[in-house]
Amino acid sequence: MSTSDEDPFLVSSAPPARPRNKRGDVLAGRYELLELVGRGGSASVFRGLDRLLHRTVAIKVAYPDDSKQRARLIREARIGAQLHHSFLMPVLDLGIENNCLYIVMPYIAGPTLGARINAGRLPWRTASIFVHQLLVGLAVLHGAGVVHRDVKSDNCLLWHDASGTRLILADFGLARVGHTVLSGMPSHNTSQVIGSIGYMAPERIDSPGDVRSDVYSAGVVLFEALTRRLPFRGYQGEVLWGHAQESPPAPSSFASSLPQAFDDLIATALAKEPRDRFQTTGEFDAALLAVIGPGEVDVIPTAGVDRVFRALSAWEECSVSRAIVEARHAEGCDRRWAGFRELLEVVREAEVGAGQ
Repeated sequence: MSTSDEDPFLVSSAPPARPRNKRGDVLAGRYELLELVGRGGSASVFRGLDRLLHRTVAIKVAYPDDSKQRARLIREARIGAQLHHSFLMPVLDLGIENNCLYIVMPYIAGPTLGARINAGRLPWRTASIFVHQLLVGLAVLHGAGVVHRDVKSDNCLLWHDASGTRLILADFGLARVGHTVLSGMPSHNTSQVIGSIGYMAPERIDSPGDVRSDVYSAGVVLFEALTRRLPFRGYQGEVLWGHAQESPPAPSSFASSLPQAFDDLIATALAKEPRDRFQTTGEFDAALLAVIGPGEVDVIPTAGVDRVFRALSAWEECSVSRAIVEARHAEGCDRRWAGFRELLEVVREAEVGAGQ
């Protein structure tokens, strides 16, 4: 599908004007806009109500004065509607009303991974599990011939439910679609530099990139989740130079408690030449899982998480006994915190032994 003549959703039937959506507006007689929760360069996002099914949803409304932005929203909708996986954002509906193109998705009240990282350091195993889930979601995309091309922590939402917390990869608007069942949709197949500079693979500066470009970006997300910073920082030109010319710093230089294996993981994932990286997200994930070790990786336990944060705070205050008490309370809420409690006890025994 290469021209707007072939897709009614790409044809604007009204004079260009940015929508002035507000609380109380109803799209298609069904989707009520309750609250503006985000606004970007291509669309606004509302918390909304599906009046037909009586459920809270997210409604993303494109600005109608830019056909490229409309094409992005259509691409995002069709990818999300056709690829079903627990680590990918599903799309429930696509429509147009009063020249406003919109898509409907589940409403996720949890923060983005980026917001969670900014709120405080994640335990390295938790950070690694989230990136494992990201890599699995990317593998599903890649298997369908889709390269995401905008992998970053702010496009990873954290979904909380009764079983725990899991990562949901969203925003497929910049994706490059290959020759697969999804190839009938509009695609960014040009060499235009698009995406988020802080996470961009070096080859993306002058080429569209491939699955190994997503591998690189996922490696940046892992680095960020472990260290609370990006590997290359500064002005845009300095960041691009870092991606293209500088070796990434070792994550252990910012967090001394990290296993040294993460240094090798990051060095491989962020290799300058695509041929020197993990060639697939599956290869990257296998190496990451070897570092994580055995245990649950599909969700992060939710029950008892408040006790875990109390334990971490107590540990930082050098109150080891209180940290272990809180960890035991967390284990009482959910047995999957047993490993966390055992780790604290092992460290305490080692410190006691060292002091004798």
